[in-house]
Amino acid sequence: MGRKKLPIATREKTIAKPLYVPKLGVHGAQGTPVGSSESRWRLELHRSILVQERGSKQLKPAQLLKAIAFAADKHRRQRRKDAEASPYINHPIAVVTALAVEGEVSDEVTLLAAALHDTVEDTQTTFGELEEHFGPEVAGLVRELTDDKSLDKMARKRLQIEHAAQSSSRAKQLKIADKICNIRDITVRPPADWSPERRSEYLRWSERVVAGCRNVNAKLDQAFDQAITQAREVLKLNSEIMSMLEIVLKVGGEGGDLTLYGSRTTSGWQFNLSAYDWTPLLEDEGDPTIRHTSSRVTSWAGAVALLDTYPHWAEFDPLAVHPDFREQVWKEVQSRLPLVERHQQYLDRWRRVCELSL
Repeated sequence: MGRKKLPIATREKTIAKPLYVPKLGVHGAQGTPVGSSESRWRLELHRSILVQERGSKQLKPAQLLKAIAFAADKHRRQRRKDAEASPYINHPIAVVTALAVEGEVSDEVTLLAAALHDTVEDTQTTFGELEEHFGPEVAGLVRELTDDKSLDKMARKRLQIEHAAQSSSRAKQLKIADKICNIRDITVRPPADWSPERRSEYLRWSERVVAGCRNVNAKLDQAFDQAITQAREVLKLNSEIMSMLEIVLKVGGEGGDLTLYGSRTTSGWQFNLSAYDWTPLLEDEGDPTIRHTSSRVTSWAGAVALLDTYPHWAEFDPLAVHPDFREQVWKEVQSRLPLVERHQQYLDRWRRVCELSL
């Protein structure tokens, strides 16, 4: 007897079933469907790339909340360096948000490590604690992102550039998100003691770090490019504004100087205060000069309040006083230097600079 033939319907159903032949591609194991549409092949390829780029461990919301609460407790006594001294935990939360919202990262390990990425470097947290609470993968990823604080600042910055390209895909995405958030902060809430030159230098350094982290998550790459472009536009605008400022009052001493700047607007004068410390007062600072720049105020009373953040400014050497403000400055100086013998030398200097008759 010959072999029985399958019914026509069964044969057609069997032949119609698409075959899937595994094939190794540039993104890892992929498949080339045989007998299926091109759209299905593209879908499978897209899924494979997403797993490679964004991680594959599905996020449990409770774990992320646990990591944020852990980080908030560890950073509870820390503040950011902006003028408002924002709570430090704002930064890790911003990094998590950048990854999840802008980078569309849903991998649990990456997002937990984002919440925890500064805990070992900036608090007394240990990698053992992280492994105990969040597992070895999260602890290992935080380790990839943690600088060796026994090295000086310049060495740490150099190593970040050198190590970027060798980092894991998860670490690369987290590094980019971290830089995005820091750049946005120095654009709208810069550290009080950062000059425009130092902010520009941070942007250049960030670009060098991120150059080794690109081509893992295109959306994060794009978000970084937008953030750094906006930061440079703001710095340029600030520079143009500074060029229109006039010196209202300038005083100097052995350790530095204070300059009250003013700009004329249609609604009146606006003021801001810049202070230069010639001897660094902060540890681990690379700049020989530390500059503090205040926010802008729109009244003379506000300008005086800025000066009074340095209580003994009237005892510094007066270097310049704007002609339009000589009377106001003299009045403020007199209220801070009572007519006693030990203040006479200061008052004489102020009279000369304000061009008042002795």
